[in-house]
Amino acid sequence: YNGSSWQNYSGYNYEYDGNNNLIAESYLNWVDGVWKIREKVTYTYNANNKVIQEVGQDWNTTTNALESSYRDTYTYANGNFTGQIAEIWENSSWVNEWKIDLTYGGNNLPVSYLSYEWDGTNWIAEERGQLNYNPNNKLTEQLDEEWGNSQWEKSGKLLYDYNANHQMIYSRQGEWDDFNNLYKEIY
Repeated sequence: YNGSSWQNYSGYNYEYDGNNNLIAESYLNWVDGVWKIREKVTYTYNANNKVIQEVGQDWNTTTNALESSYRDTYTYANGNFTGQIAEIWENSSWVNEWKIDLTYGGNNLPVSYLSYEWDGTNWIAEERGQLNYNPNNKLTEQLDEEWGNSQWEKSGKLLYDYNANHQMIYSRQGEWDDFNNLYKEIY
């Protein structure tokens, strides 16, 4: 808004496939009276309409073309999201950055995760977590640990409380205090 009328500034373009899946979204800027693409993200789906790949591209003003910037690949088992691998585009090839694996329990909810960083050759375990639920299958606690000093060390805790209608009413976060050997609430 310039004080008297609305002016074009930025916008989004969305594209869908025949199954109504979002297959591309573009971020546009208004430049010299023309919409110009700034970023684009494309999505690929499996036969169950679950995203299996997301590719981000940025507009290169020197080459006047979209160039790859990141790629995320998602895995599923029995319809459940079980993992993600994140890569970045570097020197004309995809380079691993990080990944996460999830494990599911008998109630078909995730009960743990393990995340890794890529060191250039191998996946190195970085963080793991345990997820706990109430009898209504609502997440009540997440306990996180980080790999350090050749062992898993407590790092954080998230707690969730619900009302009688099973609606979340508040969450609290704590971090591990090694000196006092307890979780300290941080908010």
